[in-house]
Parts: sequence; structure tokens; C-alpha cells
Amino acid sequence: METSRMNLSADAVFAFGKSDIASISDEGRDQLDRLVARLQRIRDVRAVHLIGYTDRIGSDGYNDTLSRRRAEAVRSYLVAHGVSDAMITTEGRGAADPLVACPDLSGSRLRACLAPNRRVAVSIVAMRHIER
Repeated sequence: METSRMNLSADAVFAFGKSDIASISDEGRDQLDRLVARLQRIRDVRAVHLIGYTDRIGSDGYNDTLSRRRAEAVRSYLVAHGVSDAMITTEGRGAADPLVACPDLSGSRLRACLAPNRRVAVSIVAMRHIER
């Protein structure tokens, strides 16, 4: 088995603070369409795991819900475009596992700095080598 991992930027896919399919941007649809095409090219896909993350701004409860809903929205998009629902799992981890810390910033500078933390991590598990 081989696993391939990638991150979808939540800022590119969703409007800030949003998690519904209707709020997916054109850039987000392009990213998701490329993911669908990649999944269709890979033979023997066994699982696709989607993990939503947020930045640290906001309450834990809000961020946990937002991250889960974003992962679920990506799942819905993939399923609507032909990816088997049975192989997709989702979870939301809120502000856990940040990629950047951004100490000593506030306001719009903090929000911009924390952008890498707002993401949906995609793990694709396949029986054979996965083309990068």
C-alpha cells in the first residue's frame, strides 16, 4: 500500500469562515476538480481520508465544527463528481496540528500569517504506486 498526501488551502476553496458547497470559490472548484481527476487516474484506490483544520482564531467548539464541515463539504463535492462515498472518511481537528505559529501578530496580519493552518488534508491510499 502507498499513501499520498496533499493539502487543499481552505482559503482557496472556501470563503473565510464558511464550510458549505455553495461557498466554494472558482479556484476551489478547480482544485477539487484536479483532485477528482487525480483520483480517477489512480488505479486501486482503497481509501481517501479528509481532515479539516482551522487556525486558532475562534473558540474550540466553533473551529472543531468548521473543520469537520469543510472536510464533509469536500467529501460531498468528490462524491457528486463520481468518487465512491464508501472509500472516503472525514474528520475535523479544529486548530490542532498547526503548520505555522505566527507569534506577536494581530488583526489582518495574524489572519494572513495563519492561512496555511486553514486546510483540508487529503490522504489517498492505493495498492500501487501513486503518481505525484
